[in-house]
Amino acid sequence: MKQKLLFLFGILSCMSIYGQDLTMYNMPFLLQRHSLNPAFVPKSKIQIGIPMLSSVGLSFSNSGFKYSDLVISSGDSLIIDPDNMLNKLDRDNRLIFTSNLEFITFGFRLKNNYLSFNITEHVHTKLNYPKDFFALIWEGNAADVERTSSFNFAIDAIHYRSYNIGFARTFFERLTLGAKLKYLYGMENITTKTSNISLSTNPDSAYALTVKSDIEVLTSGFGDTDNSQENYLFGRKNNGFGIDLGVNYSFSEKLSVNASALNLGKITWRSDIENYKSHSENTNFTYRGLPISVLTSSDSALSETTSDLLDSLGSQFNVDTNNASYSSALGAQYHLGLNFEPIKGQNLGFHWALNRLNGLSSNALSLYYAACIKRALTLSVSYTAFNGTFNNIGFGLRVNGGPVQWHIITDNVVSFFTPQHAQYFNVRTGLNLTFGNPDKVKDKKK
Repeated sequence: MKQKLLFLFGILSCMSIYGQDLTMYNMPFLLQRHSLNPAFVPKSKIQIGIPMLSSVGLSFSNSGFKYSDLVISSGDSLIIDPDNMLNKLDRDNRLIFTSNLEFITFGFRLKNNYLSFNITEHVHTKLNYPKDFFALIWEGNAADVERTSSFNFAIDAIHYRSYNIGFARTFFERLTLGAKLKYLYGMENITTKTSNISLSTNPDSAYALTVKSDIEVLTSGFGDTDNSQENYLFGRKNNGFGIDLGVNYSFSEKLSVNASALNLGKITWRSDIENYKSHSENTNFTYRGLPISVLTSSDSALSETTSDLLDSLGSQFNVDTNNASYSSALGAQYHLGLNFEPIKGQNLGFHWALNRLNGLSSNALSLYYAACIKRALTLSVSYTAFNGTFNNIGFGLRVNGGPVQWHIITDNVVSFFTPQHAQYFNVRTGLNLTFGNPDKVKDKKK
């Protein structure tokens, strides 16, 4: 039970499709930047993350509506306005939550090579929700006469830990290639393979409702077969492998291009499996309401009729269960960036990101400016268009006080001041220790 609560708390409390961290993409003194492209080698020689405090990332996005679309201020009062919210919704909408916590992380340069290792806990959740469902609740079914409404809810959620070993090498002082191998340990998962639920209203049959359903949902980790903490943290048989690939090429000292492909891998789920699938595809059930005679009769007659209705509905939408193992992808990410450094320490550029999971994709485009004052300070500002939102102003700060390095980064700083208008929020912060400055070594050689 504790494990379920921890997972659900992680889903509900994390506020990033998979944390974009676009502002962090151009902060070269950060060890964590290496997670976006394994060819990005941090500026310092040695980096050590303070255990459990090196990096905590939380993120949230909602493509459908924001709080101020539903709750409207009117004078001294707040008014709930479902009609306004419905007008903001697309036919299909997404809620996305992500949390990442680094347990252990370190990296170091060795001549032209860079080695890194880290252990990170991940919670990723994506919920697809349809406009038609909320429209039915608020407007009723009369508004949908002779139209089929879609109730295709789908949830994909995963909680896993990754053990990562990274290696990068620079060739000819221009080209850097990097790769990161990952061992994956899964704890909980929900995968929606099929969600096809529809409702139609027939005006020729007293507004009878016809429901069709075809669903298949796969789950792992909710069976409570072994409640021990040791089994939960290390004993489950949900394993997989993944790889990150990256490249960074400098055309000159001022212009470079970079690209990466992340989370290429999957986890096979074998522990505590409980899968649900419709007994037959496109089963339908028609509901014509309760007869007036039943509504005006005794409570026992109404209860009996309602019970018969539920039994009939249950028999029509019979769901089979099984315990077959299955595999789920991590959700691949692709990054492409261009960096221009007209003055040393002053960087301009753009960054495009694409996330894919179960055939669905999400794009983000960011423009940024970053100023680095040697090893002491980095300030970064970005503008990002993401998930249907176009008012995301990012801010990043990295400060070194001796070897102690602190950073705080967000892709939408405005959301901290006006959360009621925010559809996208993320933040990352943490503490590292950094030692050595390879730029000084290069200057001495010159």
